[in-house]
Amino acid sequence: MRLLLALLFILLCPLAQATSLEAATKTAHDYIAAYNAAELADKRALLSDSFSPDGRFVSSGQDLDFAGVLAMTEQFHQGYRMEIEGPVRAHNGYVSFRWRYQRLDGSESWSGIDFCELDEQGRFRTVVVFFDDE
Repeated sequence: MRLLLALLFILLCPLAQATSLEAATKTAHDYIAAYNAAELADKRALLSDSFSPDGRFVSSGQDLDFAGVLAMTEQFHQGYRMEIEGPVRAHNGYVSFRWRYQRLDGSESWSGIDFCELDEQGRFRTVVVFFDDE
């Protein structure tokens, strides 16, 4: 019986990890897409899928809740495009990814890395932002 359980664990564990990474990657891409969406309704839908209603966004000088993040994406980020650079990494309920923010004319504005904690639904409960120039 132990051998059977061990075999099942070995077979199913990589599948669970792949699914978890796949889900975390989708969450990260939905979160970034909220910054790039043109319409407020689209931003709200993407954030609802990727950012917990009781979530927290922390960067230098900012500590925002869901409404604050939504307002930030609507007001501050017009004229820019945000993209994930490289792989999304995830384990044990945490996610990290590098991003780059560019002006629409293609010139680089800034870049950094986000470290995120996931909630039970796989949305970001906490996003901690580190800018590359800090």
